[in-house]
Amino acid sequence: MVRAVWTMMTHLLPFLAAPPLSAGIIRTHGMVQIWDPPPPTVEVHKLERNRVVIVFEEQQKLLPVDVAVDISSPGRYEAVYPMDPGVVMAGTPVVSYYFHADPRGRVFGNLVRYVGSVTFDRPVLGILVKPATMHPTDHLLGAPGVRYPREDDIRQGVLGPGDYVHLTANLRTVRFDLRAGLWSDDFRVLVLGDDPSGEPEGSCHDMGFLEEAFPIDPCPEPAPGVLLLLGGTLWCCRNLCRCAWLTRTLSEAPR
Repeated sequence: MVRAVWTMMTHLLPFLAAPPLSAGIIRTHGMVQIWDPPPPTVEVHKLERNRVVIVFEEQQKLLPVDVAVDISSPGRYEAVYPMDPGVVMAGTPVVSYYFHADPRGRVFGNLVRYVGSVTFDRPVLGILVKPATMHPTDHLLGAPGVRYPREDDIRQGVLGPGDYVHLTANLRTVRFDLRAGLWSDDFRVLVLGDDPSGEPEGSCHDMGFLEEAFPIDPCPEPAPGVLLLLGGTLWCCRNLCRCAWLTRTLSEAPR
């Protein structure tokens, strides 16, 4: 029995204490491929993939100016759904992430569909989905050394026919369903960065359907959970050993 419990713990602990997939990203689903380091370019038709949306961290910084975003609150946003624009204020610590879907060739008929989600360990402050908001922030939030589309290039953004972006109620997960053809579908996500005061931020795991019902973050810190499970397992092992010793002693006692 003790050996069985120990074997289970050796298999579970690596998952419970596993680091994020990338800085700030704790879970992905569907057609997502994280690039670390970032790719050399996200120019149109320069990084074509039919089966994945390329996601990479761009910068971590304090915003020197206010940044306009197209989506600032939870919800599902489609081409016919009005945006919920907002502003992330100057002085806010942010981490920016770039999402890039560019199909192979120039598809005129059946568009290439991309479906997936990314869950972050911090709240999402805003999402930029329109070229008019993305172009001005390429130089401010873009990853150093990455070539972005020029303003005279056609960067589709997202929320064309059939597209949607969904920010969940707990502000941690961004889901997408995109259809790209002649041009790339791109959007940028701003996540709350580290507090300049040095106070550590908590992390949250994807709660599935619960995140829709309970917007308040219900997730505990991961380290105490691991320690609690480890302590409980050691307590069980100790008592199992005592039971085994007592059983053996009683069986060997003279009758």
